[in-house]
Amino acid sequence: MQHFVEAWDGYPGWSQCRSASSESTSLTGSFPAHQPKAGLPTHSFSCTNDGNLTVIFADYSVGDGYEKVARTYFDAAPPAQPEGREKAPPSGLHVFAWSPTQRAVVWTDAESRLIGVAVTSSRETDLVELWSRYRPS
Repeated sequence: MQHFVEAWDGYPGWSQCRSASSESTSLTGSFPAHQPKAGLPTHSFSCTNDGNLTVIFADYSVGDGYEKVARTYFDAAPPAQPEGREKAPPSGLHVFAWSPTQRAVVWTDAESRLIGVAVTSSRETDLVELWSRYRPS
């Protein structure tokens, strides 16, 4: 998971990172716009800037939840008002409505069974642009 996450260590302004322990900070396939769970990760954690950005990472190294959870996020409806590059994300990314007021972008590493999701309510934040700066190299 380290390679999948390490570029995000350079994001300026994280106020806290923690192991996921609730629906809002764990990638289970549930999110405010879609409640049913699809699977439980082996490990999950999130980082927030105590403002308008949360990034969540999950490792599905055990069990069959990875495919179900990834599909749930990639099948989610797009946001009503995507910003900038969110309107046409590159292959491997999907921008979706996390909630009525929040947008999210999801990316995965199928070989390692890892999922990342960045969530924002900011109209000034282009999630695809942000991901392109902190994606795994």
